[in-house]
Amino acid sequence: MIELDLALGSFRGGGRARALAIGACTAVVTGLLLVAVTVAQYASADVRVMPDGTVVYLSSGGNVANLLRDGGVRPGYAFALLLICLVPLTLLQQVVRLGTAARERRLAALRLAGATPHQVRTVGAWEVGLPAVLGAVLGWPVYLALRALFGVSADTSWAGDMDVARELRMVPGDSPAWWQVVLVVLAVGLLGVLAGALASRTVVVSPLGVARGARRTPPRGWVPAVFVAAGLFLCGPVYVPFFEAWWAQLGGMVGIALLVLGLLSAAPWLAFRVGGALAGRTSSPSLLLASRWLVTDARAAGRAAAAIGVIALVSGGASSLLADLLRTSRSSDHGIDAMYSVPVALVFAVVLVALVVATFSLVVHGVESLTDRRRSLSSLAAEGVPVTVLENALRWEVGLAALPTSVLALVGVGVFGSLAMTGDFGAVVVQVGLSALTLALVWLALVASTRLVRPWLRRAADPANLRTT
Repeated sequence: MIELDLALGSFRGGGRARALAIGACTAVVTGLLLVAVTVAQYASADVRVMPDGTVVYLSSGGNVANLLRDGGVRPGYAFALLLICLVPLTLLQQVVRLGTAARERRLAALRLAGATPHQVRTVGAWEVGLPAVLGAVLGWPVYLALRALFGVSADTSWAGDMDVARELRMVPGDSPAWWQVVLVVLAVGLLGVLAGALASRTVVVSPLGVARGARRTPPRGWVPAVFVAAGLFLCGPVYVPFFEAWWAQLGGMVGIALLVLGLLSAAPWLAFRVGGALAGRTSSPSLLLASRWLVTDARAAGRAAAAIGVIALVSGGASSLLADLLRTSRSSDHGIDAMYSVPVALVFAVVLVALVVATFSLVVHGVESLTDRRRSLSSLAAEGVPVTVLENALRWEVGLAALPTSVLALVGVGVFGSLAMTGDFGAVVVQVGLSALTLALVWLALVASTRLVRPWLRRAADPANLRTT
């Protein structure tokens, strides 16, 4: 098959690292989805059949985490697992875009040589779809590893406290059915195939499109505004007054999903607006370069930094919950119950891991942008612009794309949390302190991503790039 041979040729020509990254992302997504499937079909095992035949449901105790045993919070736990999948999917999106310019030139050459649009689309699908399918198959070992660490029969004696060890048993012991595993693997693999096919859609229309450099339209702001407005409506008036109703809980989860989609789609628009506002008002060379890059193409930087805003949203919500738990624990003789403290601690752990993954997503974006801008960067360096100015410009580019969504998410959640904890100064201080710590970690991630791409920046600024065609 010619299309498959061309795709395998790209792997042999230096695309192995990209293929490994795609496979790792899809493996993690598949493992998390398999855990979500087992959680969704889990039935509480904390029941006792009495001698007279009656069934007694235990309200506390047992060897299973409350997230599994409590049927009221179990759907929210499965929904949280689905939201966690957004982090590796965001990195997958950036990895797929890695080498976009070189791949488009190669596929455009195939079009000029006589390849049909279907053949070009098939080559792009194979390049991404093949490692995606292989990674989806490797998602089964990822699921087994999660069950070994956090399964209902896992050895969690390392936790020390018995209550904490119980709350760490969050993965059901029953494995999903074989057909469920096949469906999940096929769905994730199909997602990779579609991502590969869509990545080459620009050269399908015209083989000369990459040479003309068509003008990009600015991002639109009404789409994220609709998502955010609908999410706030469902999370507020619907969910809160009818907390126990199943339809209200479903509405709350849909509202959270819409808020996440709103933040993801708002990042490019906010980056474009911030870049346009600063482009004509700053006297800093680094800030001027960064703002002009955002005005020219805010979508790439916005998509790379979109996950940062979602991480800030989750961190802000967890900070509000922790502050409220500290407030209520002061009024009782006992500390915070492990039923609440363990999930909150795990949320913060997931946030830190997600921030690391998002940092690598920014690194991938930085490498891709440097590859596309090497001619202009080498021209600036040849005219005497210091490399430190270019490095600061890269940092400001991702900073202007990531910080607005992060600040808005933290401020929005913080306002609601402060209103709920009015009168308790200590709880508000804890929430504000954790929000400030989140912003500091976000900025540290931005600085780290810039430092990691410094070798590529120095190569891109080499005046030898001016002689390339």
